[in-house]
Amino acid sequence: MRHINYTIILAALAFVIYAGHAHAQNKHPGLQTFEKLGFSVEPLGNAYGVDGWIIRNNQGQVQYAYVTPEGGLITGVLFDDQGKMYTSKQIEKFKKVVDKGSQEALEFADSVEKSNAPKSERVYAEIEMAKYFSVGNTDAPYIYTFMNPTCSHCMDFWNNHLKEPVDQGQIQVRFVPFGAQDENRAASALLLVSPDAEAIWRDYANGNKQAYDKINAMKIPEGIYDAVDVNTGLFRTHKMTDVPFTIYRAPADGKIKVIAGVPENVMMILADFLR
Repeated sequence: MRHINYTIILAALAFVIYAGHAHAQNKHPGLQTFEKLGFSVEPLGNAYGVDGWIIRNNQGQVQYAYVTPEGGLITGVLFDDQGKMYTSKQIEKFKKVVDKGSQEALEFADSVEKSNAPKSERVYAEIEMAKYFSVGNTDAPYIYTFMNPTCSHCMDFWNNHLKEPVDQGQIQVRFVPFGAQDENRAASALLLVSPDAEAIWRDYANGNKQAYDKINAMKIPEGIYDAVDVNTGLFRTHKMTDVPFTIYRAPADGKIKVIAGVPENVMMILADFLR
């Protein structure tokens, strides 16, 4: 399954807790195995006597699993008694969650320092201190997008959704590159240190898979890889659900909003900047 385009919906998955089904939090050994392999495993809710779980890898790919009362684990989607796919209905429920506001759209770690500010404000403040590279007119209003430099979904987001409004000067993208895999870590370091980061990213996203080879001819300053690791830590600590993951402050009302994955329509973002 590619990206399921429920975008903002998935941003809410990490914090939703289903009352009356606390036992779902005791993950099946099979789910624990997924976690040990680096997958994110979050509850999807209980229906028809089984506990649903959503499993995501760090590229944003999704699969589903259900735990039976007898302790069995089944991967796949759930159909209701009428033969209709019930898994999609479970995901649709998250729309109402996100509609309540962006503060509920992210799960924040207990390690975030307590203050009187809303959680979304504190996390946004952390992200504004992260190291990023900017694409577009630096005077244009900006969004932050966490991305793996080699992620196909991130390139899709750029090529098919962001490139045109960026080139038209409507918006600026502050890409926050991250990744624990060597190729993503090295490419992130290159993008964070190179004065030609925008050109390198555009070249790679346009299909030149050798664009990141420039790192072989560059001396990466001390501390840049640490900055990449900090970005990776932000992504993991705050349980950002999919890549690309976008967060921004809407000029119209000052609220912080998030989009997980690739939106079906970039106007979901632009509408907040063009009012």
